[in-house]
Amino acid sequence: MQAKRKTIKPAILAATLAAAFSGAAQAKVYECNIGGTTVYTSRPSPSCRTPDLPKIGSYSSLPVSPRAYAPAAPRSGGSMKASAAPVRTAPPLQTAELNLPKPPGNGGRRSILEQELANERQALNTAQNELSVARAQKNQNRASQLTASIQDRQQNIQALQRELSRM
Repeated sequence: MQAKRKTIKPAILAATLAAAFSGAAQAKVYECNIGGTTVYTSRPSPSCRTPDLPKIGSYSSLPVSPRAYAPAAPRSGGSMKASAAPVRTAPPLQTAELNLPKPPGNGGRRSILEQELANERQALNTAQNELSVARAQKNQNRASQLTASIQDRQQNIQALQRELSRM
């Protein structure tokens, strides 16, 4: 009695191989800044981030202008030999503009902190006014919540003032 041989169907084999090799082309890439130099690696580290890169094999191209394929103007006075193929010129290269966010200097940081300080002071005044209303209405639950909120606001104001004094 002969044993029945098992064969793999070509479609299943092709699908398995495609799935196995598709992950290799899409490896995770990290962009690291080491000593002012940008380095790309597959090993993450604290100074690395995931860059916004297109998929491997994908690209964008500029549309080719019709004049690039226009035949050359006929020359006058020449003999009628075989004409040369029209010259095709490549479209101009497109340079990528990097729209990287610029880190704000101390002036930007100071203005952000001052704005946060103004917001916290306004919120503190609002909470104090609401606390006086809650006490007048003898609403103990609301009054205790507002007291905790006022303390948080005061601590935030002190922290912002400390941060501003360091600048």
